[in-house]
Amino acid sequence: MNHIEIIEQEVALEVKNTEIIVDDPASMEIASDMVLKLDDMKKKVVEYWADTKKKAYDAWKNITTKEKEMLDPIDSARDGLKKKINAYLTEQKRKEDEERRRLEAERRAAEEAERQRLAKEQKEKEEEAARLAAEGKAEEAAQVAQEAEAIAVAAEAVYIPPEVPETVVEKTTRTDAGTVSGKEELSIEIRDKKALIESMIKDGLLEMIEVKEAKLKQWIRLTGKESYPGLGIAKVVNASFRGKKSA
Repeated sequence: MNHIEIIEQEVALEVKNTEIIVDDPASMEIASDMVLKLDDMKKKVVEYWADTKKKAYDAWKNITTKEKEMLDPIDSARDGLKKKINAYLTEQKRKEDEERRRLEAERRAAEEAERQRLAKEQKEKEEEAARLAAEGKAEEAAQVAQEAEAIAVAAEAVYIPPEVPETVVEKTTRTDAGTVSGKEELSIEIRDKKALIESMIKDGLLEMIEVKEAKLKQWIRLTGKESYPGLGIAKVVNASFRGKKSA
């Protein structure tokens, strides 16, 4: 049996012994001794693998260093090209959106102009129908009134189909080496953290705010706070262990 197998057997035995129940001073002392034995075994395991880990780490470090030296210029060149492409695609998308808004405004204006034209024509027909009725020409007046109603229906149904702006860059562009596609994503920049947090709380986005527990504990210790809204503060005793020094 080699050294590591002996350590593994010792570890398995000590781990099994930890099923003890701690409910009095005597059992607490026994459990404390077990903790110290486990600490000693942990140290043995770490020491056993230390040399192997160091050799593996040194080899890994040398390999990754060389790899990084080769990858850095590639990544830098790629990032530079991607930034240029992203800037171009973003500008083309901006122009396309601007053109779409312009076309939509023109479409709505044209629809409104047509409605106004029909409204004017409807009014003229209604006035004509009223004049004919006043002249005793009931049949002709009824005919013109029907025409006025038809114009009113047409005015309500006015619809001009939207124009699609010309696309300079397709969603997917095929190149000799493959394809490139652009996907619009949000880009945010935090400019005023305090104002942002206040707005998020106001809008019910509290779950998005990360609380750093370690820094919060440090602040509580410094301020001596025993209570704080939204917090449960309690002092818990955690055991610490130190083995006897070898003679």
